Amino acid sequence: MQAGESMYLVQSRWWRQWQRYVSHDEYATPSSSPSMSMATSPTPSSPMGGRRVKPGPIDNTPLLESHGGLENGLENGLENGLENGRTHAEKVRLRSNLQEQYDYVIVHKSVWEALVAWYGGGPALVREVVLKGVQQVPTVEIYPLKLLVVRSSIAGRVEEVEFSSEATVGHVKTQLCKRFGLEEEEVRMWDYYHGSKYALLDQADRTLESARIMNEQKVLLEEKTNEQVEDTEEDNGDVLATSGGSTGDWLGSYSGGFKYGGFGAASEDAVIESKGQRGGLCGLSNLGNTCFMNSALQCLSHTDALVQYFSSKQYLGDINKDNPLGMGGELAKAFGALMEKLWKGGASSISPRNFKHKMARCAPQFSGYQQHDSQEFVAFLLDGLHEDLNRIKQKPYMEEKDNDCRPEEVIADEQWRYYCSRNDSIIVDNFQGQYKSTLICPVCGKHSLKFDPFMYLSLPLPSTKRVSIKVTVISTRGEAPPTKYCAQVPKQGTVDHLLGELGKLCGLKEDEALLLTEVYSGRIFKYFDDHSEALSAIKPNDILVAYRLPADKVDRAGKQYREAVIFHRKSERRKSYLSSERCEKSLFAAPLLVPLHPGSDDLDNELRHVEAAIEVALKPFVLPSEGAQHTNGAEGEMDTEETSENSARLHKSEPAYMICRTNQNGTTTEDFEVVEKSSGDVLRTIGGFFVGKPNPGIEYFALDWSNNADGKYDLELLESPRLHSSMEDALCAERDGKKPVTLQSCMECFLEEEELDKDDMWYCPKCKVHRQATKKLDLWRLPDVLVVHLKRFSFNRLWREKLDTTVDFPHDALDLSSFLNANAGKEKYIYDLYGVSNHYGSTGGGHYTAFAKLPESGKWYHFDDSRVSPVDVEEVKTQAAYLLFYQRRHSEGTEISEMEVDMLSNGV
Repeated sequence: MQAGESMYLVQSRWWRQWQRYVSHDEYATPSSSPSMSMATSPTPSSPMGGRRVKPGPIDNTPLLESHGGLENGLENGLENGLENGRTHAEKVRLRSNLQEQYDYVIVHKSVWEALVAWYGGGPALVREVVLKGVQQVPTVEIYPLKLLVVRSSIAGRVEEVEFSSEATVGHVKTQLCKRFGLEEEEVRMWDYYHGSKYALLDQADRTLESARIMNEQKVLLEEKTNEQVEDTEEDNGDVLATSGGSTGDWLGSYSGGFKYGGFGAASEDAVIESKGQRGGLCGLSNLGNTCFMNSALQCLSHTDALVQYFSSKQYLGDINKDNPLGMGGELAKAFGALMEKLWKGGASSISPRNFKHKMARCAPQFSGYQQHDSQEFVAFLLDGLHEDLNRIKQKPYMEEKDNDCRPEEVIADEQWRYYCSRNDSIIVDNFQGQYKSTLICPVCGKHSLKFDPFMYLSLPLPSTKRVSIKVTVISTRGEAPPTKYCAQVPKQGTVDHLLGELGKLCGLKEDEALLLTEVYSGRIFKYFDDHSEALSAIKPNDILVAYRLPADKVDRAGKQYREAVIFHRKSERRKSYLSSERCEKSLFAAPLLVPLHPGSDDLDNELRHVEAAIEVALKPFVLPSEGAQHTNGAEGEMDTEETSENSARLHKSEPAYMICRTNQNGTTTEDFEVVEKSSGDVLRTIGGFFVGKPNPGIEYFALDWSNNADGKYDLELLESPRLHSSMEDALCAERDGKKPVTLQSCMECFLEEEELDKDDMWYCPKCKVHRQATKKLDLWRLPDVLVVHLKRFSFNRLWREKLDTTVDFPHDALDLSSFLNANAGKEKYIYDLYGVSNHYGSTGGGHYTAFAKLPESGKWYHFDDSRVSPVDVEEVKTQAAYLLFYQRRHSEGTEISEMEVDMLSNGV
């Protein structure tokens, strides 16, 4: 990507359907597909490979906040970019918090044009590539800045426009003046933050990002006036009249104390409200979806070591201006200035604009105003502070030694010394520990030992190691009724793991095999032919059906079996607005899948084979005669004699269904020939009629059930299969999942031995091949400040989820001594809680808050953006807890002294 290029957004769901249709890997990265040759149109593959339905027109409307006026927007052209400010922004604005891969993919212009030529649709959602951060990384700007334009000459009117955050002040001013018919020389543009003139925007080559213009922020266009007006300001902050200067003067008295003609105090974080609050109890204004940042900052700002370090100005002497991985001290200075304001006292809340700008330069992913993860923010902030404050100016090179035949203690100390010889900062001193990673080859037993540093512990909740997947198993031989099972499998497992567990639950025989499918709207939507496919591809609401088929698809004569999909259809009367009532056939329940004997030249014999296979598959659904038992056996094996008697009874009555040949979607089309009864192709059977001719390859049929079928077949069993005992176990497990889990159990889960995934295999230096090794983590060194991340979120390209399981964590005396592999009882590692970052809501957004303990008083407070309120310590434990901040106990010097609090309060 290059700056200035136009890229296009495509809804992910449509994109995945297109990938399946053209036989691309469903989970291939979208970045690879858009670069492919677009010289020829796509060709679909066989339906047996999965869901191969041709996609309809591109539909990007689910990505939009509002669909109103969309047609007019398209007619006016959505592809004009952001050059003139989007006058139709309210009509085509994207929904908030969209996520790449899950909600949309990004494609090149040439790809978009080809897709539109083939399929049509839209709307075209164009986004520019801009350069972000110190490293000037090319980035597709998904959400441009929305500006609220206020004119001094028009009372009460605010207009919305959109510009790239990398647009220059001069460009924005020129475009706005053109839009409103103003002369540029007669207008001054102001940063109108919180309804006052925060800073004059007069540096034409400065970008909106560097000018710290935020999303949905007001910008004032101050126009020259020929009248002398009294100095007033409307209560709503939208209108500014001229000051008591001479005719034609600018409104200089509204500079609000900031340096005229430049940015002055605008480069600092502003005090929004002052109520005489004590230090450490200052809120942070939400700048637009920045609650994640505010929550993290409040926890870090109550970290003893950081308060001491920044209050004493020691950080100024540690700034490393030569580190290419840092920002020359900009981030450290911005954090130091913010810490001073938070602890100075007197302010109830401040606006961290300058700090956010510096953070965005360090980590461009935080440059916009979309919701982010507080854990990711903490990780990037601590890493950025470390690079800015790294005391090592020249990093030495040390060759890593072979770890074989040496004591673990020697290897660990050696690797820690090596790491510290290149990394030495306040962050390493307090936040970083060391863990041991052991890999073992399952074939030769080769051990690989490494000792790596860590800055936080990401602990899985015990319920996230395994996942419950519900699957309905249908017998093709009619030996058992459809039964729903719940298989407990590794969350990082494969389809092979699922089929293995299902086989145990349903008592799969040696001559049988399971074919796993996904069913949607009465059709087989996908075949899981690749048993190495990750289970993460299965979404929580997917309807899964496994068919018990003969393991050997060859009969005694050595001929190959075929398979037939049998849809279920029923007639429904529907009346539309424009037409009279009509009868339509609709699909219901999961289809049957039956094996067919090899083809025959005798058409009549062939059709009888099809009918016989369907009759066998329907045996579990035949209702018994009065007083007879429906099933026989624990898993519902059918009584053959009883079934035969019932079949004879059904033969004398009106058919319960008719068999029709269909296409793969379960609909009868003109492509299928209906043969006259006289030709012998229409067969009266025990169950119903057969119409049509067979096709080679996979067959598709439908059972059109009649209205009197309920008295002969258990149609309810089709839609509501029997529940296996494992389903009750699953319900119990779900109930248990809502019970609190302890932090200790999360730690044990984190340290469990696990097998690597097949796509993450380890190269064994002894076997000289990649192996699916076992991996074991152990804690070796623990830091003074321990940040614990509770892994509540799970993401992949198809779905996302959040676990609301309550974690019972101690607010004091957390003893981790027993978890330290190298400790062996030598030292006590006991921690006290001092901060919690909370997340409320779902994965698509939600809200972050924080709990933090004031060091000198030990009292807890709730920080919700700019609002701060006291809470009881017992209120700190909630199911929203996401990040936990612990301070290790020492004999002395663990808390901020009263003298240091006074230093901060006095600005020393």
